[in-house]
Amino acid sequence: MIHLRDINCRAPVYLFFVLAITFTVFSEAVSFDFTNWDDETHVTDNLLVKHLSFRNIKRIFTTTLQRTYIPLSTLSFVLEYHFFGLRPFVYHLNNIILHLAVTAGVYFLALRLGASVGAAAVAAFIFGIHPMHVESVAWITERKDVLYASFYMSAVLLYLGYQTHRRRYLLVLSVAAGFLSLLAKPMALSLPLILLVCDWFHKRRLTSSVLAEKIPYLAFIVPLAWISYYEQMRIPGESLIKATLIWIWTFVFYLKKFAIPDILLPLYQLPQPVTVLNPAYAGAIILLIAMVLVFWKYRRDRWLILAGLFYVASIFFLMRFDDRLDTHIVADRFMYLPSAGICIFLGITVQRIWTGVCRKRGIRRGIVVILFLIPALLLPWRSVNQIRIWKNSFTLWRYMIRHSPDEEIAWHNLAIEYSRHNLYAPAIKLFERALQVDPLYAEAYNNLGNIYFEQGNWVRAFWTFDQAIRIYPEYAEAYTNRGNLYALRQNLPKALHDFNMAVSLKPDHPLDFYNRANVLTEFGQYDLAIRDYTRCLELDPEFSKAYNNRGVLYYRQGMLEKARADFSAAFRWDPSNRAAFDNQSLVK
Repeated sequence: MIHLRDINCRAPVYLFFVLAITFTVFSEAVSFDFTNWDDETHVTDNLLVKHLSFRNIKRIFTTTLQRTYIPLSTLSFVLEYHFFGLRPFVYHLNNIILHLAVTAGVYFLALRLGASVGAAAVAAFIFGIHPMHVESVAWITERKDVLYASFYMSAVLLYLGYQTHRRRYLLVLSVAAGFLSLLAKPMALSLPLILLVCDWFHKRRLTSSVLAEKIPYLAFIVPLAWISYYEQMRIPGESLIKATLIWIWTFVFYLKKFAIPDILLPLYQLPQPVTVLNPAYAGAIILLIAMVLVFWKYRRDRWLILAGLFYVASIFFLMRFDDRLDTHIVADRFMYLPSAGICIFLGITVQRIWTGVCRKRGIRRGIVVILFLIPALLLPWRSVNQIRIWKNSFTLWRYMIRHSPDEEIAWHNLAIEYSRHNLYAPAIKLFERALQVDPLYAEAYNNLGNIYFEQGNWVRAFWTFDQAIRIYPEYAEAYTNRGNLYALRQNLPKALHDFNMAVSLKPDHPLDFYNRANVLTEFGQYDLAIRDYTRCLELDPEFSKAYNNRGVLYYRQGMLEKARADFSAAFRWDPSNRAAFDNQSLVK
């Protein structure tokens, strides 16, 4: 095995060129905007991101986001927002830097496993510029991918260093890096399996002491990963045959896309019907059998087996058995780290071909160089084109619609972007198109109602909000929107009912408490209104209007000092809040 101290002087040069090419390929992304696909949930509209305080950090580490426990990823957004605000340049740049770190990790992992410098460079090059990794880097929300992978690779490298030098502190550092990786994304739960794969590759016997080394990892992986997987884990559906077919299809899907990255989409649909007679599933079965035969035939090739074990161990927990919740059961981002083993094997393969060809007479190196240059140029070119679809929400969803016109989310999210630019006519048509694809799309009804609300068409707005609630009776935002309409129509009892429903369904949304407090104020229930304003400000300490309105109630109750403090806070967080300034003057 090669030790890092034994690597010749070419290693830094090779790595520099690989990282330089990778950065060049992804550099265009720094000029891109946020998208309306989860970027608002994770960054732009995420209240947890807006405050850097001990109390807020505590909330980050005690809550989930979209049913996933990713506190470290959210904390990275908090730091970016605190120092740079909502400048997408910074968020994109940090994603690219983290991707470069993971790419370097693949390079050093290949060296640690015994690959030559050239093979390691090829492996890192393929990993760095592969089109299937674009989603994990160019999409700001997928910070969790590049962040968890960077700590994950560090944990593996530190563990291999511990194997070589038997220094306990390296194992401790590896455990710490693994812990941070899991805090960034639950997918890091595969780490102990990958460490066992490394043990196998280095021919370590599976003794009790080797297994004991993995106990510290399991001590934090099991409870932390369970937080996310308890809510998201899939189980086989009613038909065992159907579940098996879906599992085989997803297993083969990633390998096919990695080998031939032709059309890469943000969302993929499960082929229907799920039956062995469907060519998609029949083809997946044939490919799986062929792969098993190849692995059996070359079972003595430890690099090939390493690639297979690395892939299976790291993607196993993402394999699907059913389409119970939705049809989007595969995604490019899931292949980000699992592809590392395959990249290393490809680097070894290129080295073997180069060495073998050069030993034979009559074959010129130039021919081999040309054959290697073809994919070496096609992959970056393909990645650059793939990166450009993430420029903004318009480019993202137009690309999606062009290749998958039956995807209702694409029509809906494109309509959202038009409505944000006050282009209501095309937005309405796009919402209607989404509802043609899926007549039970509650979110499309709700957002269509928002447009009617802005246009003053309250009758249509009421109807669309009612439809959204009828389809999805637990839709908190639809209750909020309908409650606002009732409040404007002075139907306060119904408005209060809708706000009560919204608060009960989404107790962490400050606007619902604010709205309910306003209605309670109209009913003269000042104490209850103050309580709701207070809860609103606990969730969003910068909510200027809530400070002002609570200050008014304090003033009415004769609590002038509290009123003055609230008016001051309201004006401090929003200097344009003229009412707060006037009220503060009144108290003085």
